[in-house]
Amino acid sequence: MNLIIQTNTGQVKGVETEGIRAWYGIPFAKPPVGDLRFKRAQPVDSWEGVMECTNYGNDPIQYVGQREKEAEDCLNLNIWASKDAKKLPVLVWIYGGGFHFGYNSDLSYDGAQMAASGEVVRVNINFRLGPLGYYDFNQYDNELFDTNCGLSDQIEALKWVKENIEAFGGDPDNITIAGESGGGCAVFNLLASPAAKGLYHKAIAQSGLPRASGGRAFTKISIPQYLKHLGVQPDDISKLKSMDVAKIREAGAAFYNEFTKEYSGMFMPGPFFGDDLLPERHWTALKNGSADGVPVIIGYNRDEGDTFVTDSEFNKAWFPSWNDVETMLRNNGKEHYFNELRAAYVRFAEPKGLSEFVKDYLFAMDAHRCADEQSKHGNVWMYRFDFVPVAYKHMKMGAVHAVEVPFSLNTIDRGYFSYALRGTPQEQLDAVRNHMNDSWLNFMRTGNPSGGEVNWTKYESETSMLHLFDGESSNQSIRIDDKVVKVWEKIGLLYDKE
Repeated sequence: MNLIIQTNTGQVKGVETEGIRAWYGIPFAKPPVGDLRFKRAQPVDSWEGVMECTNYGNDPIQYVGQREKEAEDCLNLNIWASKDAKKLPVLVWIYGGGFHFGYNSDLSYDGAQMAASGEVVRVNINFRLGPLGYYDFNQYDNELFDTNCGLSDQIEALKWVKENIEAFGGDPDNITIAGESGGGCAVFNLLASPAAKGLYHKAIAQSGLPRASGGRAFTKISIPQYLKHLGVQPDDISKLKSMDVAKIREAGAAFYNEFTKEYSGMFMPGPFFGDDLLPERHWTALKNGSADGVPVIIGYNRDEGDTFVTDSEFNKAWFPSWNDVETMLRNNGKEHYFNELRAAYVRFAEPKGLSEFVKDYLFAMDAHRCADEQSKHGNVWMYRFDFVPVAYKHMKMGAVHAVEVPFSLNTIDRGYFSYALRGTPQEQLDAVRNHMNDSWLNFMRTGNPSGGEVNWTKYESETSMLHLFDGESSNQSIRIDDKVVKVWEKIGLLYDKE
């Protein structure tokens, strides 16, 4: 394969690296600046000559931490392919980061080693974050501001991939979308979005949060709080169109740090439910057949909650104590359910009980809910990741949020998440990585993760069989405690409406 590739919009030149070929920073949409700030993604303009795509492009504006090359002009993607790639399955990876940080050049998501297998072409996409990508300013002015700009970026990227990936050795009729955390939520968004239909063929949602964010009832609470940090009144919302992006970023970072303390248990603003891109909640859309016929893998980690009961560099504790859970219920007029909810976790010694609540509330409960609905319209496989690296054992933590990423993407030797693997015997890491990576490759090829050494029972709501990734992987029937499900059926959504 030549390093210079002709796309529909112009030629791009890549680079050889680690025995494969890569193209970095390919633009897939117009720069969302000027009049296009806070507007949905538009197809990229054509260019003359050969575009050098040998270095990463700009990262999105970040609201946690800061990147040297972050900018509003960030709608680019990276591609990795083996030298003889031809009509290979394509994996489009969507990064996590709570809708407020993340970028396609993160080494934790590097595609070189997966592409070096010769079995898949890897693509990492960028999309706008925080106020620039997700905040519902449309409630104040529906001409200057669009809803779900970040989601529109992802859809525009998928359109570009489908139209151009064959030139890079990929199969446009065999595209899998995958992501973790906020990226897993993005996968659920795309499964639910009418505008994304036909742009992908399979989907993998790792630790997604189907309950995250909300509709207009939610944004009428959350967005005014951001505007207070910004010092802007709703009547002056048009000022955001020309405001210095550094000010938007600074206010967004402060808002991210403080918002969950102001409204106990409330999610940061993210995808908006109730527009043309995302008309319904994920489980409602799946129930109505939004992803009819699409094979899906849905999963979560056994100890997700351990990550969210204490503050860390990238995650603010949603629930530092049970008092915060009670406050969340009280804020929504549901405090009379607290004792019933609390009783469902008394069998766990604290703080494990609180961690189990967080895992169920943020991840597991709705993962099963979405799997139940999708299994009526297509094949579903569910997993739980149970493997605990030695470092986490020393910290008295379990299979925490995001610990599975380097195993699923074959990046155990690079990136942020790889640091947590130090001290764990290499043979253990290799065994779990090989098993999970093989499952993902099988799924990308055939729509079924089973094959070779992998024996993964398909998910059915009646049996609730999950594949457990651990030192010794297995299939087990696992459900959320009926007490938990029943109390949440009575509580319903919080800070929002169906």
